[in-house]
Amino acid sequence: MPLTMYRPARHALTLARVRIRRTLSLPGRVTVREGQRVAPKDPIAVRPRRYQLHLISVSRALRVPPSKADAYILCRPGQTVVQGDVLAERKGLFRQRVTAPFQARVLFVGQGFIILQRVVEQETLLAGLQGDVEDVIEDYGAMLVGQGAFLEGIWGNGRVDVGTLMPASQAFPNGVLTEEMLTLELRGAVVAAEYVADAAALNQGQEVSLKGLIVAGMPPSLIEIAQAMDYPIIVVEGFGLQAFSPAALQVLESLRQQEVALCAVEPQREQGIWPWLFAPREAFQALFPAKPGAPLSQETRVRILRGEHRGRIARVLEIEEFPRVLPSGFHGYMVRLQLDGQTLTIPVNNVEIVG
Repeated sequence: MPLTMYRPARHALTLARVRIRRTLSLPGRVTVREGQRVAPKDPIAVRPRRYQLHLISVSRALRVPPSKADAYILCRPGQTVVQGDVLAERKGLFRQRVTAPFQARVLFVGQGFIILQRVVEQETLLAGLQGDVEDVIEDYGAMLVGQGAFLEGIWGNGRVDVGTLMPASQAFPNGVLTEEMLTLELRGAVVAAEYVADAAALNQGQEVSLKGLIVAGMPPSLIEIAQAMDYPIIVVEGFGLQAFSPAALQVLESLRQQEVALCAVEPQREQGIWPWLFAPREAFQALFPAKPGAPLSQETRVRILRGEHRGRIARVLEIEEFPRVLPSGFHGYMVRLQLDGQTLTIPVNNVEIVG
């Protein structure tokens, strides 16, 4: 019996049923409910990312000795207060009060002091696609489902936005994006190009307020600069000079001048989580389910991830039944591939399934 293995998959589908797990990095508060309809930029969960502590001296504010100040405190640890809430009060002819300067959580009370904990920065998780909440994942996020065109990449800069897609063949016939090409006419657009070569083009994209950039390839030296941009950037095929695969190009061309969402999440390859482009579509034909992975077996179409044939699409002929000792010293399975009339044998971890 031929050996079958499970490998992550990336998809380029003009029509698919997409099921995506969206979660916070740490526990927080989910803001959606099961069955709710969501848009790409709708928040589905939030959590505090950074706190600030604020110390209030009750004894000084009320002009009483520290040993007596606790008797005038009205709040308790764990309590949430909003701006203006009374935290401590000294009654009498000349009533004196201590009020909350902002919304916060009471962290500590005692010895004449109140310590407030204030959220000054929070992580907001956006849906990233138009669809429905299939299931709520308590404290973390939700499972979302949608139907439409779906294209996954290999890297993203962490941003989410929505705009009108300007395909590469329409805006940039030679495929290479330069600073001069990004004019004010592209304000609010999601631009597709095969390659972006320098930081000047990325910075110009910020200046003209692009809603997103999707490229086949990009130099690795631009990663840090791309991460600093406010608009989403997705690399589809790989780092270095690349061209869109026929399947990816078909998706992009099918979405010419249509509104698309770019969700440039950090990839988690083994979990099948990739940055994506999504555009909702009504289903007038059978939907192909987009799955995070699939069995790797004979006749499976795969993309080669490393080596001189990186980025090329091949067909699986056979997975070797027994593992080999690899040059790295580790044991691993090998897969034989058919590529343009020649046969290659490479480690199975160096391929991914093309959906």
